Amino acid sequence: MSVRFDRFQPHPLLRPHVRFYYAVRTGPVAPAPIVNHPQGGVDLVFGFTGRTGFVGGGGQRASFADFGISVLGLQDGPCGVQLGTGLERFCVAFEPEGFARLVGLPLSDVVNRGRSVRDHVDDDLRALHERLGEAADDATRVALVDALLVERLRRSLDRRASDPRWPYARLEPLLRELRLSGGRRSLGELASAANVSGRTVQRWTRDVLGMGPKTYSRIVRFTAALKLMEEHPRLDWHDVLVRAGYYDQSHFIAEFRRFAGVTPLVFARGDVRLSRLFTGGEVERLELMD
Repeated sequence: MSVRFDRFQPHPLLRPHVRFYYAVRTGPVAPAPIVNHPQGGVDLVFGFTGRTGFVGGGGQRASFADFGISVLGLQDGPCGVQLGTGLERFCVAFEPEGFARLVGLPLSDVVNRGRSVRDHVDDDLRALHERLGEAADDATRVALVDALLVERLRRSLDRRASDPRWPYARLEPLLRELRLSGGRRSLGELASAANVSGRTVQRWTRDVLGMGPKTYSRIVRFTAALKLMEEHPRLDWHDVLVRAGYYDQSHFIAEFRRFAGVTPLVFARGDVRLSRLFTGGEVERLELMD
């Protein structure tokens, strides 16, 4: 084993807010650097052993210690990870508004970057980190994270019921509709249908996501196009770009270069297993060998 990824499903109540959990482990030989594309989500990473280097979508670099908690924010370009030897991590892949609701840290500080946050999270998350480090296996870790996040979700729903002005109450369904449409419906269009002004949506998305609605919509459309390519490998390129809502082939290629760093053809000819794991494809376990 050079590096192994295992993906797990969260509690059903959490699935509108949490995409999945995943564990990362490396062996005694350091794996080659991993380059990945934007996923449209935010990862909360609990580290136990080994060091990690991260290069965000904008080129910002970060390094994370053996035992710590870090956040990988929304990326709008290719990002890279260098995993150290003997590494072990357990990660929560959130929808961005799910992270805002259940963790509560500002995402504007981590767009296109990673950040160590153990000193900034609350006592419950620090205690969870300790318990995850002591857990005997991944099944126990899944149960521990489920229990804490379900309780935090319950408390957040109580808060929303008592404060109708809380913006998540109206922004969350707009973001879900956007993802269900594969980015083909703009947030502005969805906001208009919900009788919310475009300026209000701009403010909400920058507060909650850390980026504007147009950029996030483009990322959602890109990941939807990837899923089409991965789920229907024999689909004609023209059908992919039309179904994903791109104007024409040049628009499709330009957006692909922007987010993946390569053309669609080069991407499809490469090893797409890591992409399938992180975009919710059928891959549940992945081992990459040097």
